[in-house]
Amino acid sequence: MSTIADLEESLLTAMRTHDVVTLDRLLADDLVFTDHLGRHITKAWDLAEHRSGRMTIDELVPSEQVIRELPKAAVVSVRVYIRGTYEQQPFAGDIRYTRFWMLRERRWQVVAGHSSVVTAGPV
Repeated sequence: MSTIADLEESLLTAMRTHDVVTLDRLLADDLVFTDHLGRHITKAWDLAEHRSGRMTIDELVPSEQVIRELPKAAVVSVRVYIRGTYEQQPFAGDIRYTRFWMLRERRWQVVAGHSSVVTAGPV
């Protein structure tokens, strides 16, 4: 069975490469995610964005990762430097993701998450 750290690496790789097959496997159908703009993001919307080509991710570098494992669940906080384009507009910056993983039917999936723009260095 994969560790949460391995799953996080797979998730980031899938985001960077727009691997919707892996994203589909790792994200729960009933995903509850709030992005850095306060929008509710569903799994279907996320997969559609990756399929559409409206977004490209050129760089995705994790740091400051904290993993707290619980029985059949885990919470991950990770800072990610991300650079790319969205609808042909460049973007770059640090985002802090918090993800809640659950073990369901012998498979780990992200069931909830949140992202925030990082405006200061580490505390």
